[in-house]
Amino acid sequence: MSEFLSIIMLFLPLVSVTLLILKRKHEVKTWILFLAITSALFYLVMMLSVKAARIEGDKNIARYDLDGDGSYSQEELTPEAKAALDDWASDTGLNLAPITGLFIAPIYSGFWHLIVGTPYLLIARRRSNNNKGEQGATPNP
Repeated sequence: MSEFLSIIMLFLPLVSVTLLILKRKHEVKTWILFLAITSALFYLVMMLSVKAARIEGDKNIARYDLDGDGSYSQEELTPEAKAALDDWASDTGLNLAPITGLFIAPIYSGFWHLIVGTPYLLIARRRSNNNKGEQGATPNP
């Protein structure tokens, strides 16, 4: 599940940029609005991915709780159970994801909007200026 959400997260800014180009949006404020929406959606999908990974980790360590009381006795602490508990307890990436996601979401989304949007908007602006210049150069009879 978290792999699927990660794929969605990676392609979300690209879908946003593609929609902006297909709809021929030439205003910078529209691109900034889409960037903000995409960043928020990116963060939301990231948090859903973290939640799915936590659920998966909880299920993994729950397999070793044989009596189901939520604690692990000496009989339940096999080497595999110890390794699973260590992995679960030392996963700082999941614990810090809400904080780092606040920075990663706008940076990643902004990167794609900037890389694709800047040339697109410059070309669109140049075409619009050329069209205005051609219309102004036509003599009136």
